[in-house]
Amino acid sequence: RMSFGQEALEELAQEDMGAYLSGFVLFDENGTEIGRVTDYYDYPNNPCIEIEPAEGVRSSLSDVEDGDSSILIPFQEQFIIAFDPEQRKIQIITEPFPIRRSC
Repeated sequence: RMSFGQEALEELAQEDMGAYLSGFVLFDENGTEIGRVTDYYDYPNNPCIEIEPAEGVRSSLSDVEDGDSSILIPFQEQFIIAFDPEQRKIQIITEPFPIRRSC
């Protein structure tokens, strides 16, 4: 099981976030892979991660059907369920975001 602790967050805050998070695998609350982190954007009051979606995952805001379009997701503590820097995995709550799996 992934862990999420203050120590991991403090370590993360000291890093170049884009370089550090790049390659982390993102999972939803059910443990299903959503995609891989490709970048980090430090928007004021709304830091976001950009992901390359896994096969069958897309944003409902996108017109692209083939899953090749990157997705921006808020990267805020209230949405993070677990963060595992050793396994390079992040688990988030996806319900508030326009992410869906294709049928």
